[in-house]
Order: sequence, then structure tokens, then C-alpha cells
Amino acid sequence: MRIVLIAAIFMVLSVMSYAQVTVSGTVKDTRGNLLEEALVTLGSDPSVTDLTNADGEFSITTATPVNRDVIDRTTPPYLRSLELRRNQLYFSIISSVTQGSISIQALDGSEKYMVTFNYLEAGAHHYPLPKMASGIYIMHVSIGSFTKSMKCMAVTDGGLLGGNVSFSNSSRLLKRQAEAVDSIIVTKEGFLSVTHLIENTEETDIEITMRPESPLPPVTDYSAFGPYSTVTETNTGPDGSYTIIRPETLGEDGFLHAPITFGPGTGMQVSQMSDLIKRIASHGFVVIGRKLEGGPGDPVTRQRLIAGLDWIIEQNSVSGSDYEGKIAVDRGVSMGYSVGATGSIEIGGHEALATVVAIHGHSAEGELHTPVLMIGGTSDLMGSGESWLAPSYEASQVQTFFGMVTGADHGYIQRFVEGVQGGVETPAIIAWIRYWIYNDEGAKHYFYGDDCVMCTSPWTNPQRKFWE
Repeated sequence: MRIVLIAAIFMVLSVMSYAQVTVSGTVKDTRGNLLEEALVTLGSDPSVTDLTNADGEFSITTATPVNRDVIDRTTPPYLRSLELRRNQLYFSIISSVTQGSISIQALDGSEKYMVTFNYLEAGAHHYPLPKMASGIYIMHVSIGSFTKSMKCMAVTDGGLLGGNVSFSNSSRLLKRQAEAVDSIIVTKEGFLSVTHLIENTEETDIEITMRPESPLPPVTDYSAFGPYSTVTETNTGPDGSYTIIRPETLGEDGFLHAPITFGPGTGMQVSQMSDLIKRIASHGFVVIGRKLEGGPGDPVTRQRLIAGLDWIIEQNSVSGSDYEGKIAVDRGVSMGYSVGATGSIEIGGHEALATVVAIHGHSAEGELHTPVLMIGGTSDLMGSGESWLAPSYEASQVQTFFGMVTGADHGYIQRFVEGVQGGVETPAIIAWIRYWIYNDEGAKHYFYGDDCVMCTSPWTNPQRKFWE
């Protein structure tokens, strides 16, 4: 029998209280330069703003609503799970119910969104939610005669982030969001906006770091060649034994090219991986590498990787060099395959590096100080059944993503899959370096979030540590 009921909304009654919020701090860029005239806006009230001064300083003092009591931390008996994933609400119920609703309120109690249900079957449900103006909100999810309430925050692009339910890989961030009193949003032309959660009614000495907008045009296919045509130079470098693959035109419109020191597998020529490297170089990178003869841990491998990186950086200051004034000397990449991957981790303490990429490497440690990407395969394992890179991942004390491709063996990165050398590993590598070197926000979905590209088939068992 079909049951049609009048929809109703069930709210958690709460008493609003107000507190004076005082926040102050400084804004700088990723190189430590203080930023003047960055706009700092209070998340709950966009009319409350401040501009940073010549020393990058800002200060805001205002009354803001504090509504902690509205957060209901119990779980209704109907609910099996409830999770908000950036404007997508997922929940599962153990039995059918005859009424329910979802509503979103601002902290002043005004209703911003509401949808009702006439009937819900037992099982999983999914509801898309609208984009909201920046600020903090309370969401009420009513199932039958019970209501679950949660604090959520809309960031500058309207995306909703929620807290205090269904914590996963991003649990630390979600818990902070659930406890936040308010937020500030920092914007400046030429930089990506930053949202900072205010966890106390008085926070001073806040340090905000802003990432520049990407100088690269956006792409949708990270396996494809990028915007630069490339050239190959042989018999070059510090001793005439290196190969360089780079954009044909350097320094166009003031663009600074990040250097990559690349190590192939033992006995391999750089040319054997030229399709992969040309795809990387076509995104603005200057790649330098040479043949390596030693096995894992060979000090000569480290010496050659460092020599190549140092040489290309030095060319930035050599009068008359093709690279004069065109190299991003503080955004280097250490990258390699097999023994080259091992060496790339071992030289990870080099001060010019901004990230490290290890592809099907061996156990290695280094004085790492940058984010690291490790890539392996389920058919590239030690006798113990563990990946060769597992000890490297365990040893890492920096932000690290470790992904494995189902069925990939040690030579997978050398082979062509659907016309691309390196198959699905190639776009992941390009997305990683575009994100960390050139601030390409479009690449972020490859490794951030529970549904990231490297979290789904043919990738398997994604692991993250010190993740921010």
C-alpha cells in the first residue's frame, strides 16, 4: 500500500549566544614574502573585513554567533551512516521511514535550504546539495521522528564541508570543522584563496600562507601532451653525458621552468623513457638525466642525480646560457624509476627540491622535507608479498601518497598502454607535479579525497601519511 504523508521538518531547538571574536596574524606567500592588501573576510559575516598592511598583518574584532549547543552528537536509531562529501549528502537507514527532511540554517537561525521526503526505503540514499555563500551553517537531517544536526562550512567556491560524522582519511580536518567557532577567508589577486578555521574566540599570531595561481593553462587529460612543444638535447650537462628534454621555447612571458633530475633504471638510457619524459616536459618542466649503472644504494647514483640538478640550476645564473633567468631554482623535482627512484628518495634532502616522485623503486630513506609520491604495482613485490616501496613509505616522515596499480609489474612504467608510455601512472605523475610545482588545483582530485583518481580502480590500496 502506498503511503503519502504531509512532509514535515524536525528541528533541534537551540539558544543562540554571541561572543567577541578577535583574530590577528600575517599573510605571506610560499616563499615567505609578506603580502600587502590581501583581503581577510570573516566567514560568518562577509561585511567584516580587513586588508593586510605592508608587513602582511591583519586584525579583526567583532561579535559572532556561537552555536555549539545545536550540534547533536547522538545517532538516531534509524541511521546506519551519515556523511557530507562536498555538497553531496550520503546516508543509510536500516528500515523504511514515512517522513523526513534536510534543512540548512545560517548561524542566525535563518533557513537557507530545505527539502522534504514523503517516504524513504531502507538502504543507501544520496542527495546533492546547493552551493552556499561562504560561512558556517547548521544542517539538520530528519529521519522519521529523529533529527541529526551537524555543523558545516561553505568555502569560497560554495563547496560544503561537514564535521562530527563519518570521519575517514580527512578526520582531523573534519573534527576541526566541527569544533570551529568561525572562519576567515583570505583572498588576493594572483593567489588561491585560503580558508582558516577559528577554533577559539581569540586567536593571535595566525600565519596564513597563500599559493600563487597556476601559470599553466588548465587541462582535463593529464595523460596527454601539455601546452609546450619539446626538444631533446644530448651529450650535455655537467660532464657531457646527460640528456635534457625540455620545452622548445623557454621563459615565454616570464614563465619559470621547474627542473627535474631524472634517474632511469640500471643500465637504461634516458631515451628508453622518452615518451614519458616528453609528456612531462610538455607541461613546462626541464628534465635532465643520464644512464645509471649501479644498484640500489649506490652512492654514484646519488652523485649523478645531484650533479644534474645542480648544473641546470647553475645555468639560471650563467650569462648567455639558454636557461639564464628561466629556471625555477627553488621548485626542483627529484624523480626516478627503479634504482633511479631509490636515488630520488635518497637525495630528497636537497634544498632546491619541492617534491619527490619514486616510481617502482626499492627500499630507501632520505632527509625528506617535501611531499612525496610513491608508485608501485601489485605484481611488483618482494618475496614477503610487500611492495618494494613499503619500507620507504614506512620510513617517510613527510606528507606522502603511496599508490599501487592492480596487476602492474616492475616494468609497467616502460610499456605503452593505449598509446601512453606508463599507462595510468603517467597522468598521476603529471597531476602530482603540476599540483605541487605549479599549483594546479585541477590536479588535486588525483590524490585528495576518498574518491580520488588514485583511490579507485585500477589503483588499489591507497595510503597517505602526514596528509594535509
